[in-house]
Parts: sequence; C-alpha cells; structure tokens
Amino acid sequence: MNPHTPSGGGRRAAYIWIMLVGTMLGGVAFVFKIVEFLHALESPESSGFVMVPVTAYFVVAAGWTCLLVWSYLHGDFARIEEPKYRMLEREFEYERLEEAGIEP
Repeated sequence: MNPHTPSGGGRRAAYIWIMLVGTMLGGVAFVFKIVEFLHALESPESSGFVMVPVTAYFVVAAGWTCLLVWSYLHGDFARIEEPKYRMLEREFEYERLEEAGIEP
C-alpha cells in the first residue's frame, strides 16, 4: 500500500470534512449577502434599488427550500440508489427479450 494514498476510511473522512467546510463557507457567504442587503435597505438613496434583488433572492431561496422539504417528506432521499438498479434490470430484460426474438 502506498503510504501517500489515504485509506478508505481516511478518504471518506476527508470527503466529509471537505463537504462540511464547503457547506459552512456557503452558509457564511449566504448570511453575509443577506446582511449586506439589509444594510443597503437602510440607506435612503438605494432602498428602492435594493428591494427588488432582495425580494427575488428570498423568493428563489424559499422556493428551493420548499422543493427540498417536499422531496424529503415524499421519501425521495430514502432509496436514492434504487432507480439505477431498476434501469439496469430493465436493460437486462430488454437484452434477454431481444435475444429471444421478442419485441420489447
């Protein structure tokens, strides 16, 4: 085994760490942008200019959040690998029917 190659457990921990750090940085950037928008709203010369992007930002974020919650509540994340296996099973079935001379 190469000493410079991380083991399976170490590689998984590294992926998890990278995902957590990336998510945290994205969250910090999101909060920073919202605070920046809110401070711009306090400014009398740019309040009208800022209101449209802030509203659009919140509507889009709320829409994606609603889709995520709806998808989670309907179990779309429960068996995430299942469609892949169903597709492969159908492909094997089509090949078997084709070899038998039956139109699928």
